[in-house]
Amino acid sequence: MAHPFANPFPIIGSQYCTPSEQEIVLVFLTLANGDFVVADVNGSIKFIAKEVRRTLAPNLRIIHDVAGNPIVTMKPKVQANIDSCL
Repeated sequence: MAHPFANPFPIIGSQYCTPSEQEIVLVFLTLANGDFVVADVNGSIKFIAKEVRRTLAPNLRIIHDVAGNPIVTMKPKVQANIDSCL
């Protein structure tokens, strides 16, 4: 396990932080659409990730809290293949 920081700094919000580390699991709802939930090892749902289909950006996902409020939008990192340019 990673060592905890002395002074943790929340990226999204302190309401999503816990005082100690937690083990989590990803549960895919269906393999067809890529939606999944993030739960702890006891099965308590922490976050819900839903894929947005009606956009020009593929693989765009919105992470929601348990109440259904959108928290953050995620998209894959674009990487350039430098070797193909040389």
